[in-house]
Amino acid sequence: MEQLRFIENDKDVYCVEVDGKIEISNLIGAPSPFTFGLYTDLNDSLIAGFQTVGTFKGGSNVLDYEITEGAYYVVIRDSLGCEYKIDSINIDEAVDLQTIGLPQDASCGDDNGIINITVSGGVAPYTYILRDATSSTVIATQQDSLFENLATGLYEFTVIDSSDPECSNGHGGISIETNSIDLELAIDSVSCPGLEDGAIKLVNMLNADTTLYSYEVSFNDTLNFGNDIDTANLDAAFYSIYVKQTTLSNGIECIYKDRESYLLKGSLDSIVTDTIPVFEPDSINSTYYAVDSDRDNPDGILWVYGITGGNAPFTISMDSINYLTYSSVDSLLNQFGGLDVGEYTYFIKDAKGCAQSFPAVIGSKFYVPNVFTPNGDGDNDVFYIEALPQGAKLTVYDRWGVMAYQNRNYTNDWDGGKLPEGTYFYELQTKYERVKGWIQILR
Repeated sequence: MEQLRFIENDKDVYCVEVDGKIEISNLIGAPSPFTFGLYTDLNDSLIAGFQTVGTFKGGSNVLDYEITEGAYYVVIRDSLGCEYKIDSINIDEAVDLQTIGLPQDASCGDDNGIINITVSGGVAPYTYILRDATSSTVIATQQDSLFENLATGLYEFTVIDSSDPECSNGHGGISIETNSIDLELAIDSVSCPGLEDGAIKLVNMLNADTTLYSYEVSFNDTLNFGNDIDTANLDAAFYSIYVKQTTLSNGIECIYKDRESYLLKGSLDSIVTDTIPVFEPDSINSTYYAVDSDRDNPDGILWVYGITGGNAPFTISMDSINYLTYSSVDSLLNQFGGLDVGEYTYFIKDAKGCAQSFPAVIGSKFYVPNVFTPNGDGDNDVFYIEALPQGAKLTVYDRWGVMAYQNRNYTNDWDGGKLPEGTYFYELQTKYERVKGWIQILR
């Protein structure tokens, strides 16, 4: 007897998980007609049959069978009632449909953006649907995975495989933007007010896609394009940098201005006037506090504090030669001592060597009172002049201008003598100055 021969075709489970398929056809070697029964290996239970066709289709429709992942066998009966068993029919789970949408931004303000969709798994061929993500309007339905000539905007797509309309995969929120170039710049500010030693250097060109474009740069409004920018001797001002982007495939040129890379020439209308600043520091300023000095024993002190402007850290000096480190935390460290009465100039130098001078005055501790009480109680009994210089000449007059007392080397020891209470006038002559005033005697 001739052996039964046949062709077996299977389809793995995918998407709806009950859509496997087993097909037995082209039977030769036994008398027809044939009937077919499908069994599961798990418990030898009959799933379908006996039927007159050898196709067992799984799916979610009413007439479909539930053919899930697993092992099956088919029993075939010929017209004489003889049975034939087809063993080891395995239905596996197919790889799920996976998709990725890769956008390429539009350039030069034109509608030339691209979304390329890559697909894995599922059952080819595929159908690709692109929509406007805002309005859900279908833009294109095609068999090609590449969508071209797209304007800037937000898109979403769906990919449907050939096994079942329900088997699809998609993504939303794919953005097509205008291709932009960001410049990483090293900017050196002017060191001191009024100088011209600022600089701008191009460090890196961010977001540049050298597979699609070539780039050149130009400083300020010259539009002399080259491969680098390295400027020096700039004053404090605002500057511009231009980027020329050339599409390698067609030679189309666009010129972008400034660090934000806004389109300046091309089909986009917006022209942006943002500029790149080279700053100069504010002028150095400070405050000082002075302690008066004794005329005969210089002990004045000058404290410097509250420095603003310039470039920290700072140093300070009283002679512009010898500098000490300025402390912004403890102003007691910023002092100069042993200073005599007089006018001074102190100096502040910042981190970039900019120096600024400031005037200061150390006053005198010299003080003449307006009243004393020579009543013998030991308190304020003499005319005591604070910080009285040595060799001072004191002359006292009454209200009629008659000299009432004189001492050519006064030493704070006059107790008013026998003068009555009242107001008197004094003249004090020191080696530094002549001081006049009035003094009241109260007994």
